[in-house]
Amino acid sequence: FDKSSRINNNKSFCGFGRMGKGNKMELVLDHEVVGEGNRYIAFLHGWPDSARLYDEAVAHFCKTHKCVTITLPNFGEDGSVALTFGPNFDELVDAIRATLEHVGFDHNSDHLTLVQHDWGSALGWLFLKRYPSYVKRIVALDISCSVEPSPVELLAILAYQLWLVAAWFLWAFLPLLGQPIGNFMTNWLARFFGAPRVRAGLPVTAAMNYPYVHYYRNGMDVTRVRAGL
Repeated sequence: FDKSSRINNNKSFCGFGRMGKGNKMELVLDHEVVGEGNRYIAFLHGWPDSARLYDEAVAHFCKTHKCVTITLPNFGEDGSVALTFGPNFDELVDAIRATLEHVGFDHNSDHLTLVQHDWGSALGWLFLKRYPSYVKRIVALDISCSVEPSPVELLAILAYQLWLVAAWFLWAFLPLLGQPIGNFMTNWLARFFGAPRVRAGLPVTAAMNYPYVHYYRNGMDVTRVRAGL
């Protein structure tokens, strides 16, 4: 599998931008497309990874499916910041739909499987609820549609999540001193968890922590987005 050939120049959009649809501007996420046909697999990553997480899976499935790997804003391999505050869950769900349609997906005739991990899995469930006619199958990794941790597990979850929220606030609101501290805190936790991104030598920054910020702004409920969820 030659990674240099993973971009289909007729379909791929490399970068973060907005696409016009009628009078509406829609967010299109950084993505790459490999393979052809009407059987799509969309790969959604989580914190603090990128679409590279799925390289081996894409190499296998691109022979029989059209594989779309999507990178969330601020999670690019170069560590650049697309949006300081990051899109909220509502915007990200619509951006996933806009990205799929941008590469030619037609929910009336095409078959879509979502492969999702961590925050990508949370977004995938929200996507299914908002656009049920788009999804035929879901493969959820590391997170389910319902999680009931024990008290000890809940404390551990709260500790690492609030650590990342604090790192983001330092990074976002204290640029001179807070950014290096926030980045250090985020990088340290990613190393502690043994994140694949760290093992690959890719940058990890506090700019990636915005999903946790939105999560707590929503009262620890990812489903509190646009009416209908």
